Amino acid sequence: MALSDFQTQKLKVMFNLYDPDQTGTIDQSDYERRTQYLAEHRGYEDGSPEYLNLRQRIMKDWEQIALYVDSDANDQITLGEFLAYAEY
Repeated sequence: MALSDFQTQKLKVMFNLYDPDQTGTIDQSDYERRTQYLAEHRGYEDGSPEYLNLRQRIMKDWEQIALYVDSDANDQITLGEFLAYAEY
């Protein structure tokens, strides 16, 4: 089913949130960056049980999105792949 213009615009905003360095792709380093940001703002020390738990959950999210959205299996998700998955 084709996405409406409104859906496409919302998904582009979401994609940009997942791509904070604005490289045009989402990759594992973006998820690592998210881990660092959240840990810092929650006061978790690197290597602490809280940090390791947070990292494990975030990296599991990366593994799932990469598995289903990264259609060419190059460990990078483009906006095109992101939108194509949403259409499915």
